[in-house]
Amino acid sequence: MTEHLPVLEALTKLAADNVADGGKPYSAIIIKDGVQIAAAANLSHKIPDLTQHAELLAIQKACTILKTPDLSGCILYASAQPCLMCHTAAKWAKIKQIYYIVQRGSIPQSKLAQWMTSPLPGESLSYPPANRLFYYWDKNQQ
Repeated sequence: MTEHLPVLEALTKLAADNVADGGKPYSAIIIKDGVQIAAAANLSHKIPDLTQHAELLAIQKACTILKTPDLSGCILYASAQPCLMCHTAAKWAKIKQIYYIVQRGSIPQSKLAQWMTSPLPGESLSYPPANRLFYYWDKNQQ
């Protein structure tokens, strides 16, 4: 735990600064080989874009700084458990490990926990040309 303490302190400060600025307590830091590569806080209170999550912004910054979408060997630290969108982005970026402070749903009465666990209607539509495209793409992946 003590090895993570400096990052946890930085995450918490970043999140607290974002709350003081009218935002949410979400922050993320990416570390590679013990060095901080990128840090970000949720910006959806400043930019009318729901994808302005701290984890996505940190991943974007790290990809830009490292000049690659492959973040193998990087560790993502987050102030809270990443949502499905951020978790998926981390998987696509090949992040090797995610550490987070607050687990989703660990604050049982939170409106966010209730909202995050509520279902979203969805339905699969079959369209053979798109299916063939995805099959072709998947078959050609390394």
